[in-house]
Amino acid sequence: MQTLQFTRALRRIVDELRVLKLIGFLEPFVTQGNTTNISDGHRQEFSALLFGAHAGYQRLNEDPSTARILTSLRVDSAYAAPRLGTLVSIFSAQGQAQGIWNNAAAFREFFTFFEMLRSLASLQKTCSQLLEEEKLGTPPATDGILELQLIDYEGTGIFPNRITLLVSAVVKLYTDLARIHDISGDRLKFAYFDSGSDLVVGVQCAKVIVETMTTLLAEWWDKIKFRNYEDFDKKMEVMSKSLSVMETVQGAVDKKVIDEETANLLKARVLKEVDHLIGIGATLPLSVEPQKIDERKLLIGHRDMKLLGAGESEPQNDNPAPLVGEPPQW
Repeated sequence: MQTLQFTRALRRIVDELRVLKLIGFLEPFVTQGNTTNISDGHRQEFSALLFGAHAGYQRLNEDPSTARILTSLRVDSAYAAPRLGTLVSIFSAQGQAQGIWNNAAAFREFFTFFEMLRSLASLQKTCSQLLEEEKLGTPPATDGILELQLIDYEGTGIFPNRITLLVSAVVKLYTDLARIHDISGDRLKFAYFDSGSDLVVGVQCAKVIVETMTTLLAEWWDKIKFRNYEDFDKKMEVMSKSLSVMETVQGAVDKKVIDEETANLLKARVLKEVDHLIGIGATLPLSVEPQKIDERKLLIGHRDMKLLGAGESEPQNDNPAPLVGEPPQW
């Protein structure tokens, strides 16, 4: 499991289990000496929080990545239905917070649950600060970060030639989009690499280029997910005209940033590179939640496939061809 995948899964766990909301709610009632009255509103709120947390726990258990973390942290016992039922029963029977902390058995149940919540919240905060925030840093206000996930096809690791092809495709795509947006003096850099089984790459450059890349990859991937392999070339040639980037290119023509001939060339190149990324197993990070369509299986199914070409495999060349023209700094 990648570092970023772990920290983000942990953040999702804290959110789905209503950890921070439960801590804020319970703190007055487990503080000795506090005589806060327990109203019907309190009882209803506590029940709603616990039922919502249990539903979240069930969703998390359906995702292998979060289920592994839940098991490792032994959260299952704390969020088991009988345990939550006991907490609701004890809380509903009390008129004041004093009734909880004066009863040894009741206080033990609540304090144990409360301490587990605090430990989980503390772990999540520490991991986010040390493993995510320090790793990613803070890009300039003018820059954005695009994350790409390069999948490990066989579970045996990712060979260097695929990383070379990924870098080459990203640089070419960036160069063409910088020209379309009439951006000069920008710098493309690979801000971070996060490996586990797959490889997650953080690409940093001008925010408008990141936004265009993200939209293009998302739209292209959506079209791929709902099409069969058979007459894919013909369908994609037609559907590519509906991509947002086509409007962006036409806008550049209207502003006389580029001419029609250059626009047509750039359209073809942009589509070729995003198509190439899919073909080498790279796309926006795959969803961690259960999907009707197995995105990983679909991406593997398009391995080495040129969706806009003849379906031939891309040459496995560790030395990609140099870029045509003078690209922006990267």
